[in-house]
Amino acid sequence: MTKKVLALGFGLGLFAAFSFLAIAQEQATNSEQWWQKLSIHAQAEAILQGLYNSDDAIKKQREIGLSTTTGEGDILDATYSSELKLTAEFLPEIKAHWVLELGEGRGVDQLLTQTAFFNYDAYNTSQNLSTDELYLEARSRYVSFLFGKIDWVNQFDTNLVAGNEVSQFLSRAFVVNSTIFGPSGYLNRNQANNQNTLAMILIFKPSENLSAKYGVFENDGDLNKIDGKDMVHFGAIEASWAIDNNPGNLRFYYVENDGFKNEFPDNQLVRKTIASSGVNADQAIGSARIFFRYGEVINGNAGEFYSPYVPNMPVPDWHFSGGFNFSDLPLGGTIAIAYGFNHLPAEWQDRIENMGQDPAKGENVAELYYRMELNQILSITPDVIYIQCPAGVKNAEAVFAYGLRTVLEF
Repeated sequence: MTKKVLALGFGLGLFAAFSFLAIAQEQATNSEQWWQKLSIHAQAEAILQGLYNSDDAIKKQREIGLSTTTGEGDILDATYSSELKLTAEFLPEIKAHWVLELGEGRGVDQLLTQTAFFNYDAYNTSQNLSTDELYLEARSRYVSFLFGKIDWVNQFDTNLVAGNEVSQFLSRAFVVNSTIFGPSGYLNRNQANNQNTLAMILIFKPSENLSAKYGVFENDGDLNKIDGKDMVHFGAIEASWAIDNNPGNLRFYYVENDGFKNEFPDNQLVRKTIASSGVNADQAIGSARIFFRYGEVINGNAGEFYSPYVPNMPVPDWHFSGGFNFSDLPLGGTIAIAYGFNHLPAEWQDRIENMGQDPAKGENVAELYYRMELNQILSITPDVIYIQCPAGVKNAEAVFAYGLRTVLEF
């Protein structure tokens, strides 16, 4: 608790210091008042989600030790989160960003072992107010530099159709590349944010339609243990275009994680390198927008490691997802549907077979939602998610998650 208080106090102090610099700068130039250079964005999200037809899958997972929960299937569970974003502009080229977040609720994922996940915004435990991001951004005509505590997903594996669990798809299979083994190995958005530590990102943008990014992240989630030994390297090339005023984007990226991981099947902590590459794209066509994402482990063996988020599961060795949304519907509506596949490593398939179950090649997942923007601050989104062969158990019945997501933004 003392470390959290100190970290929060440090964040407040740092942000206040830069805000005072902004005040001094504005007083010197006498162009605008300091508060005119301070932007604030707040949002609160509540998700009510339930499982349907999950008893068979949970029973089979318990029989082979994949699920240790004592809860029953087909339950309802609620999660909530809130976020406050502050941005201070010192000069036209220099800004400071501070993101605070709190939340609670494990979601229905706690009952069923799988790699796709029903609720990417859920927390494993309740979270007190904490700093998710705190960084400086310096921009020139061609080069930008970011330094501080940064959300790596927001900077690299972005997508305008499937990249925001608050307003778009909720399953992790559609928010990020499932093969990415990111900083601290965390594969859940809020866990990853809590573990963000020191990072540096360099962005070179020679034109409006082309950019290259490179980032280095400290792999240890504890700010007290930063030693430069456990590093994550990201690289990306992004291109954009417009066809008859319909924008499109294409991104290639590479992620290399060099640090300590839990080795499968003995769960021993070992130091190894695992690297993934990926591509994702989105394209608008009138009121519709399509997307796809593909990722693959290209260096190291995904089957050697447990997923840090679900200790009983490995990391997928390749992943695909694709889908579309269509907007301008009644009630300010947007409807979207997507399909994804997480391929599971051969080592995991062998384990399932050795435990007496028929192994599947991987998990099939689909999601459908209808987002209604009722006014400028309130949106409501009914959502249905389908997962076939959860955890790669082929003879387990498919599971559905249905839910309602409510978001307030200011």
